[in-house]
Amino acid sequence: MSSINSIKKSLKPLGIYKLNAQGLLNAELSAYACELDTLNSEIEKLEKECFISTAEDYGITLREQLYDFSKSLWDVSKKRQRILGISLVKPTSFTKADLENILAIYGIEAAILEDTETGNIYINCISKNDLFENVFLSDSQNESSTINQIEKFMPAHLTFEVDFRTISWDAIEELDKTFDQMDAKGYNWDKIDNY
Repeated sequence: MSSINSIKKSLKPLGIYKLNAQGLLNAELSAYACELDTLNSEIEKLEKECFISTAEDYGITLREQLYDFSKSLWDVSKKRQRILGISLVKPTSFTKADLENILAIYGIEAAILEDTETGNIYINCISKNDLFENVFLSDSQNESSTINQIEKFMPAHLTFEVDFRTISWDAIEELDKTFDQMDAKGYNWDKIDNY
C-alpha cells in the first residue's frame, strides 16, 4: 500500500477531513506521502543490506572492508559466500585445515607444513587467485598484504614463514623421483631457491 492510501485510510474514520482528489489537503497529503515513500524505500534497502544473506550493495562492500578483502571481480553471490565463510572463523579455528580454509577464503592456495618441535609453521603460497589480486600493487606489496592477512589468523604463540614460490614439497613428492634423479638436474641451492 502506498503512503497516500495509508494516510487516507487512517484519516477517513475521523470524518473531519474531505479526502477528495482535489484541494489543498490532498496536495499536502501527497507531498507527505512522496517523502514517506522515499523514506520507506530507504528503510527497506537498509533492512536488506543489514543481513549478509540479502545484501547486494553497500552491505557487501562494508563487510569486505571490515574483513580487509581486496576488491574482487566476483559476482554478489560468491562475495556473500566468502563473507559468510570468514564470519564462521572462531578463536579456536587454528588447526591446519582451518588455516587452509581461511587462506582459501582470501583466494590463496597454500600448503602448510607444521614443525611441532619448534612451533614453526611454513606456509607455501602456491598460487593467489587473480580475482583477488590487487593489480595496482607491486608483487612485494601484494605479498606484504597476504602476510598481513595470514597474521590475523595465526595463533600468537607460533612463528610462521611464508614462501611465495610455486613449488611445494607435495609437488616434489608427486614427481616420484629418487634423490639421484633430482640431483642429476644440476640445481644448486640458489637455483632451487629462485625456482
